[in-house]
Amino acid sequence: MNSVDELVKKQPKLDLKYLSDYSVFLVQNKLEEFARAMVRVCREENIPLWKHFESVPEDRVMRIAIESCNELLGYFARNAALEYIAITRKKWIENQMPYLLQKEHVKVEDITLLSFIRRKLFREFLPSYTSDTAVWFEIMDEMDRFTTAQEEGSIYTLLENDRNKLNEHLLFFEKINKTVPGVIYVFDLVKFKPEYVSSNREKLLGFAEEGVNDQNPDFWFSRVHPDDHDRLVEYFRNMETAKETEIRSFEFRIKNSSGSYQWFRKYDVVSKRNEYGKPIQIIGISIEVSKEKNILLELESREQQFHEAQEIARLGTFDWDLQGNNSLFSPQMMEIFDLEQVSNIGAFMEYIHPADQDNLKKALSDAMQENGRYECQYRYKKNKAKVIWSRGLVTFVDGKPHRMKGFVMDVTKNYLLSEMLVQSETTFRTLIQNAPDAVIVIDENNNIEFWNPKAESIFGWKAEEVIGNSLFDNVLKTGITGAAKNEAQWLKAQSKANTNKTIEITTRNKKGKSQVVAISIATSLWNGKQAYIAFVRNITKEKKIEQELEQNRNQLAQKNAELEKINSELTSFNYIASHDLKEPLRKIKTYSNFIIDKANNSLSDDIKEYLKRIVTSTSNMQKLIDDLLAFSRTSSTEKNLTLTDLNVLLEEVKSSLKYTIEEHNVTITSAALPVVKVIPFQFQQLLENIIGNAIKYRKPDTKPSVSITYDTVAGKNYVSHGALPDMEYNRISVKDNGIGFDQVYSHKIFEIFQRLHGKNEYAGTGIGLAICKKIVENHKGIITAEGVEGEGATFRIYIPTRCPNEKQK
Repeated sequence: MNSVDELVKKQPKLDLKYLSDYSVFLVQNKLEEFARAMVRVCREENIPLWKHFESVPEDRVMRIAIESCNELLGYFARNAALEYIAITRKKWIENQMPYLLQKEHVKVEDITLLSFIRRKLFREFLPSYTSDTAVWFEIMDEMDRFTTAQEEGSIYTLLENDRNKLNEHLLFFEKINKTVPGVIYVFDLVKFKPEYVSSNREKLLGFAEEGVNDQNPDFWFSRVHPDDHDRLVEYFRNMETAKETEIRSFEFRIKNSSGSYQWFRKYDVVSKRNEYGKPIQIIGISIEVSKEKNILLELESREQQFHEAQEIARLGTFDWDLQGNNSLFSPQMMEIFDLEQVSNIGAFMEYIHPADQDNLKKALSDAMQENGRYECQYRYKKNKAKVIWSRGLVTFVDGKPHRMKGFVMDVTKNYLLSEMLVQSETTFRTLIQNAPDAVIVIDENNNIEFWNPKAESIFGWKAEEVIGNSLFDNVLKTGITGAAKNEAQWLKAQSKANTNKTIEITTRNKKGKSQVVAISIATSLWNGKQAYIAFVRNITKEKKIEQELEQNRNQLAQKNAELEKINSELTSFNYIASHDLKEPLRKIKTYSNFIIDKANNSLSDDIKEYLKRIVTSTSNMQKLIDDLLAFSRTSSTEKNLTLTDLNVLLEEVKSSLKYTIEEHNVTITSAALPVVKVIPFQFQQLLENIIGNAIKYRKPDTKPSVSITYDTVAGKNYVSHGALPDMEYNRISVKDNGIGFDQVYSHKIFEIFQRLHGKNEYAGTGIGLAICKKIVENHKGIITAEGVEGEGATFRIYIPTRCPNEKQK
């Protein structure tokens, strides 16, 4: 509609004679009182539009109400109600509503409630105007006719606005569909065929839409590589086990229109379930990863060449675990030291020449305490005398030496060896999480209007930090190296000839870190205005791998030339060899049991006893290794807290310990436990360890019982235990009637390898309670123990009711 006159013409004639006179009276005598009543009734009826005025000062609200009422009554006074309807509709359509209101704010409830409020106000002021009942009926009849016309026009306008907004969104998502660098599809798990496949299929596979029957699954499955076909079918069927919002991925090959195979990685999520919760439809995206796969194959080829070069050079590698028993040694190193197996890194020390042992120990000590670099040459003799040269590098965690990685070389003879290829520690696995990638909407002035969560993940800025700002203030910030080039590339990509094409730009994230991103740009409408949609994918890793491949090629070429000058230059390298520490223990245990089983009659009782002790010691060593690994995982596991019902968790612990509980007739009582934020599997392990300890250290001839209670306490009363004074804690107490312990040992029992009883009395490694302490520390909490010998023990767990950095509600 182009004018108010056109709007008026489309309405039926509306003559408001009585309402006109009544409005003149209200304007002249009751305007401010009428406006104040309007504000009051709007608040009483809680009209949805009113929430936009809640923060507006009262005097400003009254001015707006008086202006609004004066305008309405003025049109009524001139008998120009149709013109008022047309004017208000025009303002609404053109988004020129009063104060801060936008046309999207108006809902159907606002239209009906506002009509009701007007009619209520006009009735309320009638007694001050006339006592003639007939006039009353005429006025309200005219008001009803006005309300009908007003509501009819408003509802029509609301529907028209919604229709325009819907069309705008459909166009927006159509542009995204065309811009995303992959094929979007919807798959019916019941009919086992696709319901929708995006048009990008033609660009990626060469199949035109009109030449393919998407509803025929045999067409697509027949083009899947034979080695991937059954796996793909099984993958679709296994989607029935997918959890809510779980994203699953799968890689497969498919034949394009030219007859060659392309690699694709698909990401799927369940989009529809039946009334029983069974998935019946999935939505997903398939992204071509052929280039990535080719790079991985080339990496594997280079790695194989590296292994061959290592064998030729007779060079051994090690990865020494300085904090535990998870060390790794290459077969070449074992051969150099004439060893068949190594239980720990010090196994070869007895073969070091006595005159060189102090030098070796000093070199190792300096590496642990100074810059982490280790290098030493020493004489060695087991089967025959050798001179060994070794080099390594120590890594530190929390200021303590963690691992040493390095190599050893037999330099007794003047072999011509070269610098070994440095193995890349960067694993090339580019996974696009939660596809599609980042979506950024920019207006014609390159100001950011939309910024999705993936954009925050890639660039580091939150939406509220960038929306409204120029793209060149953050993502392509001017003043950094290459910024002018980036800006030129971006502006070129915005041209009509280059939209929907992918460009690569080197930019920086919020922390200033350089990264390479692939950007596809399309034009669309956003909030009724011309805008650009950028679909962004971080390809920094791919670029880095390409550079590393080139470096590996150059280093391999240098190695062949430098094989002839080993005595002049040797360089350290990192190679992680794979040798499982538990394998020797397994063999000792296996062969000992084999001897016991096969030669039982020919062995003396002493020999049998010795072999049984070997098996027992080996089992204890394996248990110690498992517990140490559990302790290590407790420290390294991601600490993602989840709102968890501890009552449910306790039931799972009881189920896990069911046979032990039944075997010893254990009674477990518990008060109602809270729902708290914890790491579920760790907290379950914590309760399982404490309850398991209570059962283990039970008193003979006494029925074991465990009591679990809960309350909340103030941190200020437990500062001496390590609590924060301004925090409140959930306190969970686990009390048993076991053998107890002397209170002087209350702190030592949480230290690793600490045992208050001999291993012959009670089995164990002395790590269980250390794990409990580590789990509680992961939750920013405290654990204490109280014991009385012969009476039992009480373990108290203090977990904050909120995160320490979370504001108090």
